[in-house]
Amino acid sequence: NFMIKNSHEYQSIKWVNNNLPKNAKIISDLRSVSFLNNEFIPTDWLNLNLSNDDLINYFKIIKQEKFNYIVLKSKSKKNHRFENCIGNKIFQSPEFTKSTRNPFNRDNKYSVSIFEFKHNKLPSCVMNN
Repeated sequence: NFMIKNSHEYQSIKWVNNNLPKNAKIISDLRSVSFLNNEFIPTDWLNLNLSNDDLINYFKIIKQEKFNYIVLKSKSKKNHRFENCIGNKIFQSPEFTKSTRNPFNRDNKYSVSIFEFKHNKLPSCVMNN
């Protein structure tokens, strides 16, 4: 399949789509979020070295809209800024081969995890890194 070979993280997005209910609201560490079937919000804002005060509106949206799952490109929630907001692991993916347009850069493997997200604990559960 062309998309699996060439579209970054397409395989993992497809896996997430197959494993979450249609009404799930997802916070996603994955970059190819446009392929998600569900309502989503990216975690990109967390990588901008902004303070929790600067992110308060982002946290409000997550809480008000009741985002209830988080997808991490990791097997663990440890040291994630949302660590204290994340509940039980629901699913662990198999290993996927990194997709890229460059055929010489397809050797890396990765997996993703789906966790419950405790939106009602925001903003007090957020850690500063």
